[in-house]
Amino acid sequence: MSGHGEHAGAAAASATGAPFFVWKADDGLGRTRSGVTGLRHQAVLDLFAAMCVMPDLRAVGILRAAVLDSFARDAVYVYSPVLIRIRRDARTGGLLVEGADGS
Repeated sequence: MSGHGEHAGAAAASATGAPFFVWKADDGLGRTRSGVTGLRHQAVLDLFAAMCVMPDLRAVGILRAAVLDSFARDAVYVYSPVLIRIRRDARTGGLLVEGADGS
């Protein structure tokens, strides 16, 4: 996860019903980094930073929104489709940022 302040922001977003943003980067070799924040732009920056230190061509990162399901008896989160996907270009090794699922 990212820093303590982001947890507080995500908790506040969840308490108000506002979405928070969950990101995960996988280096393709079994190592991952992930985080959660109430700020979409911060989630994008954190995901991009994580991907910058994952040079393997199999590396991929995703960003989703999540909200607490207020109708569930237990804490259950409902996740959006992927909002942003980042992967390595097979030819150049550069980062490619792709839009939402279905676009």
